[in-house]
Amino acid sequence: MKAKILHVLLSASLAFPTLHAQSLATSRLSKQPAPPVEAGISSPMKIASPLRTASSLALVSKEESVPFSGDPNESSPDLIARYQRARGLIARGAWIRAQLVLERAIAQYPDSRHLHQLLADLYWYKSAGTDPVLLRQSAQEAVQAMDIGLGFGAVDYNLTDRLQKTLGRTGDLITLDRLFSVALAREGTATVYLHYALGLSQLKDPRTEEMFKRAVDQDPQGDSLVGYAEWLLDHRRDADALDRLPKSSGLYYLHFLRGVALERQSRGEEARTAYSKFKDYSSLFPAPARFRIAGSSIQAASGVHFDDAKITDDTAINGLSYLIYGEARGENYGGMLAEGWVVRARTLRGSVGNPTCPAVSNSGTTLGDKYKSVMCQGSGSQFNGVCLAWCSNTATLCSHSTSTDNAAYDVYYGYGPDPVSGHCPDGISQSGASYCDGSIKCNGNTVTYRLASPLFNLGTSSTCGTTCAPVSNGKVCGNGGLDNCFFSNPNCEGVGRVSYTGTLSGTGSNSVSAAFYVSVSGSFNGHLEGPESQDFDLYLQSSSSSTGPWTDVASSTRLSAVEEINYSGGPGYYRWRAYSYSGSGNFSLCTKHP
Repeated sequence: MKAKILHVLLSASLAFPTLHAQSLATSRLSKQPAPPVEAGISSPMKIASPLRTASSLALVSKEESVPFSGDPNESSPDLIARYQRARGLIARGAWIRAQLVLERAIAQYPDSRHLHQLLADLYWYKSAGTDPVLLRQSAQEAVQAMDIGLGFGAVDYNLTDRLQKTLGRTGDLITLDRLFSVALAREGTATVYLHYALGLSQLKDPRTEEMFKRAVDQDPQGDSLVGYAEWLLDHRRDADALDRLPKSSGLYYLHFLRGVALERQSRGEEARTAYSKFKDYSSLFPAPARFRIAGSSIQAASGVHFDDAKITDDTAINGLSYLIYGEARGENYGGMLAEGWVVRARTLRGSVGNPTCPAVSNSGTTLGDKYKSVMCQGSGSQFNGVCLAWCSNTATLCSHSTSTDNAAYDVYYGYGPDPVSGHCPDGISQSGASYCDGSIKCNGNTVTYRLASPLFNLGTSSTCGTTCAPVSNGKVCGNGGLDNCFFSNPNCEGVGRVSYTGTLSGTGSNSVSAAFYVSVSGSFNGHLEGPESQDFDLYLQSSSSSTGPWTDVASSTRLSAVEEINYSGGPGYYRWRAYSYSGSGNFSLCTKHP
């Protein structure tokens, strides 16, 4: 991915183009469901062995270098090179390869603090702060790094922070106490006391408040006071929080916390004044949603931003435009579309493969939420060109251009084709000379992609390297100079995935899978891909018997040969059914069921 760009905050608002005119030969609303399978030509689907293109484990020849200041035992050029290589891989999203590099390096240099620390950080990123297995792995590596550092007399604040987060979440009080007792004996600073208190608070340890007080004694109006005040408010000790929080402070967030305590104490006008001092600052750093007071007209009128606001389509498109500007602003229109399709494919497909490559965080209740989750994952470690100020507050305006605005809009709504896989959502509405010049337009949708759609991009002026995604598509729509290489994984891979292949001989023909039995309730997913120019549909059918009769319980009937079903169902017999609404050809079907 391209180097980080310094985003310039703009004062003008974004103006996005109006909807593209659509001329649909067949209205989606008028399309009729497929007749029962018995009424058409039928052929069986075959379970396919997914094409497993082995990713090369060879390391790229050149990684982005960062300053390295090691311990006395970390002077080996080979150790430093491996550390730098792993950092570069993490920045490119090649987490599995970075993990392999680090594990091999640690096997050779088991006493390297920085190698253990980087692996701890990698596990933390992958855990998203919730996965218990990855949290324990992160904690184990952080503990080893901390023990090594303490042996050299070093107390690393990044490590004490990682330890409070991982040991607190995994419930390891014994190790937390052991490490922090040594760290405090070496360096009893406010930061170490604060991190100890935060770890203890997750474990509901009675010593929590005492550690907060010791931190505040040394840092009476900084981060330590913030942590203590939040803890007091979390425990509904509003009067105690008011006693601690100053009426005048250069730390604007303290005014917000004071406002919460005042409003809970029915001191509305004072709360209004306190909130007003935080309002402008909250546009860059929103307040935690847990301090939103239900039904509060004072907070609603204050203009304070909270971090749980739902992301609208327009807001997500803004963020996507900023990201395309940061990653591909020097590319032609097709290169910008391809960059946007990396985000769209990750958003719609999620994590890919087993082991995962990439591990994607696409959480949220709205499509805009999911796009933001993907773009901002890892705070720039996934997309170096993302505008981190927008990630902190989506009201922030960042660098963009008319071209990136249009590309983001076309990708989000599916009006712009994917130059990497050749997918045009719901078919071509306007023919053109090339995917790269912006002349081809699609009927559009927000839900389809192909397995061959790009998952990674890497900007380089030399030859394309490798990522953990097995297929390099080269410099799609490159225009010379620092072009983006795009990488994809067209395989149906992942835990519980079953792949089918089949043929639809013509309009009205069907192809059905063998029946399978599901014993528990859960989620079903089916992803059908046929030729772009055809119109295939996908159905999930259920029955109380392996021989039928069969009832359609879910369907996807878009104006294309790319269909997607997501369905929640209970125990019973199921089968997949592909149907040709128009046309013929081979298809593949990637599925998952409980």
